[in-house]
Amino acid sequence: MEQNSDIASQPAAAAETEKHDFIVAFVGIVVPDESGFVNEAFSRAGNMSQLNLLKSLVAAEVRVSLVLSFLPIPSYPRTKRLWVSKQTVRLFGNCHAVLLPFINLQPIKQIHWGISVFLRLLFWGLANWRTPKVVYLYNLSRPPAVFQYIAARLVRAKIVASLYDITIPGVVDPDDVYQRMIFHMTKWIIPRLDGRIVITEQIVTDFAPGKSFLLVDGGVTKEALSIFEPVGKPVERPEFVLAFAGSLWEGNGIPVILKAFAQLKDPACRLWIAGKGELQDEVLKASANDPRISYKGLLDHQGVLAMYEAADVLLNIRITKQVEVPYAFPSKFIEYLATGKCVVTTSFAHVESEYGQYCFVMKSETPEALAEVIENVRKMGSEERQRFGAEAREYVARNKTWERQGLRIAKYLEGIMETRVESQR
Repeated sequence: MEQNSDIASQPAAAAETEKHDFIVAFVGIVVPDESGFVNEAFSRAGNMSQLNLLKSLVAAEVRVSLVLSFLPIPSYPRTKRLWVSKQTVRLFGNCHAVLLPFINLQPIKQIHWGISVFLRLLFWGLANWRTPKVVYLYNLSRPPAVFQYIAARLVRAKIVASLYDITIPGVVDPDDVYQRMIFHMTKWIIPRLDGRIVITEQIVTDFAPGKSFLLVDGGVTKEALSIFEPVGKPVERPEFVLAFAGSLWEGNGIPVILKAFAQLKDPACRLWIAGKGELQDEVLKASANDPRISYKGLLDHQGVLAMYEAADVLLNIRITKQVEVPYAFPSKFIEYLATGKCVVTTSFAHVESEYGQYCFVMKSETPEALAEVIENVRKMGSEERQRFGAEAREYVARNKTWERQGLRIAKYLEGIMETRVESQR
């Protein structure tokens, strides 16, 4: 039988309050957002998404009985740690994750991850043989999903995945033999899953046409919404602040942002950039040449929220024409809208069709187009910008809280267990 330390969620009165008769084993890379787990391999956005997903499932009374994860750590020799031992960590409340052991050397690392998960899922499935089961994967590449797929089939469990990060070899990940194998495995597995929770419909269109799916493009917590509760009328101020937070690379529009800002001659304009990445030196160079640009470095979540609060406009410049990322939807976009600030964005996925009336969508992915939109937003005035942002925030509060998303996912899983599931947008 499973030990208590391996149990992800144990409600005090489970038999009286649970509405779902199946149990879930969650597989991802999720750890507490604490200093001992934060390093260059740690993705705060990805980790927060998984934590919020798990919290929403538990709140929706889904019995998450096991969480399998790994310590995010750079591979040897980038770190001197060649062996990573097993440990159990508390994520929130009664939710714990088992961080499985592995040899920290590529490509052995990925294979060891897969074998470790396979064995734990096999043990979990056999221990709960008579109970309806779901293996829930957060993405398919780490560990390679073929291990979880085989284990799920052996223990007669349904297998579902949140498909939030499908990359094409040579675009973000290197174009090598291993990444090509992962991509081909992804193409093979997606149509064979029992359920698909996707960040954009393009994933289903290209990989599993005609198969059921649930569109979940992100979410915000009620706590985050309460932080940006508007209070009174905005105060007019001379500065006009544009802000960006995220990875500093071409796909997030850093060159476009810098070139567009150079076209804005108003000395009252300010550009704040936070994050890290391969274009960090370009940002530093630009800030050295233009005192209106401030590089904030890598901020913690509270620091990012404080930057949002102080900004007038938030920039979400996802490049799709020069950088091939058809299966991505930046999670920060929903967070941006939740702040009640004006959001300027490129057009990608379903942004224009669902969110077009709540943000400012660029006509093209050029510096000129971005500069034009910024100038138009600047002319609106602070009260009009506040009213516009409040409508976006209200839409997110009604439709995009993690609590609501958790209920939608729970209903979708219930349908899969009853073998009657329809696609939902």
